[in-house]
Amino acid sequence: MSLTPATGVGAHRQRQHSEVRRWRPEAPVVAVVFTYHHVDHVMGVFPFDKEGWNKGWPRPVVYAHEAIPSHFDRYLKTLGWNTSINRRQFRIDAPIFHWPERYRYPGVVFKERLSFVAGEFTFHLQHGRGETDDAAWVWVPERRLLAPGEMVIWAAAQRR
Repeated sequence: MSLTPATGVGAHRQRQHSEVRRWRPEAPVVAVVFTYHHVDHVMGVFPFDKEGWNKGWPRPVVYAHEAIPSHFDRYLKTLGWNTSINRRQFRIDAPIFHWPERYRYPGVVFKERLSFVAGEFTFHLQHGRGETDDAAWVWVPERRLLAPGEMVIWAAAQRR
């Protein structure tokens, strides 16, 4: 069994999948937590879904705040608009760029908090208002590991 941050931006998902496989070559990924709905945090699960299908493994269970499905629904309704504003905001000058048209909806949602056990680890998920209204952070007590998601954004974490 492998527990991994199998989320991320679509352009990096194959590299991310390869890195996880280098670390744990034959362990199915059983759980994924979306720490919020932005596409740079939710698109990396697809290679693990495909791998599970090919190897007869179950798909990873995706855990997320209850607001995430409605954000995905909105993205699907506003595909052209999201493509346009992201080209402008991030200066993407690539005619092939388009906003994602497919999302992996969570299998388990929570409102304020949720805990689950996978293998020998306990995962405590906690909702918080970070960069978005659906942000969550994760605490794994057995490893004393905190995954803050977007509760701490890159701009605040940079040293000057």
